Amino acid sequence: MAPTIMIDTLDLFEPLDGLLLDLGVSSLQLDAAERGFSFRHAAPLDMRMDRAHGPTAADLLAESSEEEIADIIYRYGEEHASRRIARQIVRARAERPIATTDQLRD
Repeated sequence: MAPTIMIDTLDLFEPLDGLLLDLGVSSLQLDAAERGFSFRHAAPLDMRMDRAHGPTAADLLAESSEEEIADIIYRYGEEHASRRIARQIVRARAERPIATTDQLRD
């Protein structure tokens, strides 16, 4: 039997010839040091999926308030200690800009 897809709320179905799924990011994207997602290698703190658009993670950490950083960490990282982490980031950036993954990790 072929997979089916609901056409509308009337529960009408028709067979599919194929299915294409975007299941998110791959570990290759996250593990590439130059992408700035991994803490295993020192690299520029980028963390953008499209590196041609938008601010880098380093830019966000430099320009955002402690509250904004905490909200980002909590919302996107689901980290319950986001307020404490944001406080430490703000203290560290007062001494020097956080520009690399290893600086953020440490």
